[in-house]
Amino acid sequence: LAHEKATRWAKWVLRRTGTTIEIRGIEHLPAGPVLIASNHQGAFDIPVLTAALERPTCFIAKQELFKIPLVGGWMQLTDCVPLDRSSARGAIQTFKQAAATLEKGVSVIIFPEGTRSDGGPMATFKKGSLRLIHQTEGIPILPITLNGSWQIKRPGSIAFHPTTVVIVIHPPINASGLDKAGRNALPERVRDIVATGLIDTGDQPVLNTEAEG
Repeated sequence: LAHEKATRWAKWVLRRTGTTIEIRGIEHLPAGPVLIASNHQGAFDIPVLTAALERPTCFIAKQELFKIPLVGGWMQLTDCVPLDRSSARGAIQTFKQAAATLEKGVSVIIFPEGTRSDGGPMATFKKGSLRLIHQTEGIPILPITLNGSWQIKRPGSIAFHPTTVVIVIHPPINASGLDKAGRNALPERVRDIVATGLIDTGDQPVLNTEAEG
C-alpha cells in the first residue's frame, strides 16, 4: 500500500510541475527485483523514477533526508535505505540492509555519482557504489539514463519548468560470478552504459570524460 501511494504521489508531483515522461527500452525491465543504477541530474529524480517504473522501489539516500517531516516517514514506509557516509561501518550496514530489501522483492535504486549534476556533465560512478550486488544471488543490475530531469527545477530558480524527461532503460547486467577485476571494473562499466543513453539537448554537456581525482 505504501508503494502504491508513493507512485500516486509521484505522478501528482509531476502533473503539478508540468512534467511528462517518455520511456525508451521498457522491454528491458525485468519482472523481478533489480538494482537500478541511474545518473542523478536533479532534485526530482526520485519522483520521476517512482512514477515511471510503477513497481515497488526504494532508494539508497543520504540519512539527512530521513529527518525531513513527511518525506522521512514515506521513505521508511517504502523500505528506503539511509546511507551513512561518515564511516566505513555505516556503509557496510547500508549495503546489508539494501541487500535484504532486494531479497524481499523490492527493487533498489542507487545514484552512483553520489550527488546531482544539476545540468552539468555526468560524474564518475563511485568505486564502491555497486558493492551490494555482490551480497545478493541472481539479482541483476539495471542501468537507467535520465535526460532532462534537472530542468524541472533549475539551479538557482524557484520556479518549476514544464519538462519532458526521457528515460532510457538499458538491458540488465548479470554480475554473478565476476572475479575481482570484474567487480572493480563494474562501476565504470555501468557508467559507460548509462552514458550511451544521454541525449544532447543543447542545454547541457552529455558526457564528462575526465576522471575524478
